[in-house]
Order: sequence, then C-alpha cells, then structure tokens
Amino acid sequence: MMLAGIDVGGFRPLMQLMRPAVHWPADQTALRHFGRPWFACEFKHDAIEAKNVHVTVRLQNEDPDATEVPRVYHIAYRRKSNADGLWRPFGSIISRSYETILVHENGDIQEIRPDRSSDRVEFKTFFGPSPAEFRVASIFDFSLDLDLYDDPDVRLQFDG
Repeated sequence: MMLAGIDVGGFRPLMQLMRPAVHWPADQTALRHFGRPWFACEFKHDAIEAKNVHVTVRLQNEDPDATEVPRVYHIAYRRKSNADGLWRPFGSIISRSYETILVHENGDIQEIRPDRSSDRVEFKTFFGPSPAEFRVASIFDFSLDLDLYDDPDVRLQFDG
C-alpha cells in the first residue's frame, strides 16, 4: 500500500534513496541537493571465505571539508543470483563528532557515543549463505576496509 503523497515534496529524495534501483544511488539526486555526485565504495561477499557470519566494515573520512559536519553513509546490497540487478538499500549510518547512529530498514536504531571525535566509522553487516555485492555511498569522499571478522569491539551492527 502506498501512502498518498509520500513520494512528493520533501520526502522525494529520501524515497529515491531507499528505493531499489539498478543505478543506486542516483547521482542526479546528490547533484541537485548537494552540488556533487555520490562517492561510493563496493565490496563483495563470495560466500566461500565467510558465510552466515557478521563481518566488520571500517570507513575512513577522506574529505577535509567534512570534519565538522555530520557524515551520512548509505548501504545497499545486490544478490548475485538475482537477474534484476537491483541494489537494495538496507540502512544508513549518521556520524557526528559526539555520536554515531545506525538506522536499519527493519526499524532498528542503534546509537553509540564515541570516547573521542573520529573520522572513522565502524559497523558490522551480515554475510548470508549466497554471494552478494555491497555498496556504501556518501556525499563525502571516504575509503573502506573490509575485515572478514566479527570484531567484538564494534558495537553497531546490521542484522541479517
């Protein structure tokens, strides 16, 4: 059921960002609202080295203009077995100097307050039984490191 008007007005960019798409996220949305394209990093889940486990993703801010502003990272996956080629967004992480918030599509919201301000964001995501690709996107430049390890010190976690 579609709510009347949810895809109009101020909600339109959010709905475009959270809707499955072949070309996700759409650069025209970022260009229109932020004057720059999306920066994106991808990583693969081959379902051989790790399966049915959480892995750790570490993001490092690489944009000197983004040190004092909230940084938002949007995360999507694409199953290798699906012929549609759609990226399926499943959550976002909002990082500020005094807090980091994870928002999952299932309604889960997690918040941590780091001991100190950092340009680094760490979270865990689930690698299921089938191969998939993952994409992280932000309007700010960043780098990504994947660790096929369920780091117990990382408290933000997307559940499968």
